[in-house]
Amino acid sequence: MNSVEELARLQKRFQEAAKVIDDLSRIKQELEQLSKSYKDKLSNNSFELSQTKQEIDSLSINHKEYKKYWHETFNGIHNKTENILTQISQIENKTQSEIDESKYQLHELKKRLDETEAFRSEFKNNVQFNKNLALGSFLIGFIALSLSIYSILFLPKNSPNALHSPQESSPTIASPSPKNSSIQVDYFREAVNKATRAATLAQSAKSKDDWNLVVNEWQTAIDMMKSTSSSSSNYEIAQKKVIEYQKNLNYATQQAEQMSQ
Repeated sequence: MNSVEELARLQKRFQEAAKVIDDLSRIKQELEQLSKSYKDKLSNNSFELSQTKQEIDSLSINHKEYKKYWHETFNGIHNKTENILTQISQIENKTQSEIDESKYQLHELKKRLDETEAFRSEFKNNVQFNKNLALGSFLIGFIALSLSIYSILFLPKNSPNALHSPQESSPTIASPSPKNSSIQVDYFREAVNKATRAATLAQSAKSKDDWNLVVNEWQTAIDMMKSTSSSSSNYEIAQKKVIEYQKNLNYATQQAEQMSQ
């Protein structure tokens, strides 16, 4: 009885052990399947990771290339912009220099035109003065000739009044004054003639020798004007002319110096 029970118990345990073995076998198979599945997934993930890494590396290389390209492009654009700005600045400076030079030339041209106009005005004044002076000389000569004819025709030659009258003798005493007045007028007239000649020469002066001749004429005109007596009626005019002629002399001297450079 005990043996049968023992056998039944052993058989039962054997069945339980077989069942456990079957369960373990089934679990082992499941574990193997899971392991295989995980290995496949891991292999796939590893492949995907490798592809992802390659893509990242490729993107990194492309990024570096794009960065280098845009950096070079930006530097090129920056350099071109700097060159353009430099050229614009140079053009502006050159244009400003040309404008300043043009202004200076216009100023010099205007100055020369003013001086030419002054010479022309001086020349006209001198010509008019010479005409007036010639007319005055003609009138004085005509009056003197008329007085001479009158004295010859109408005054008695041996009249006692003509020899002893105080009224007739007074002009003889004052006779040096007209002579001195004539000398003063001659100085003034000669100075005007020299100034007229200097202004005429200045219009056609082109060389250093020409301007030196103009300088000499103006200097002579100034010296003659200064020789005008203070008692002359033209004394005040002569003093003003000295100042005007001195300006013309300075201009002619500058032109002569420029020709020598």
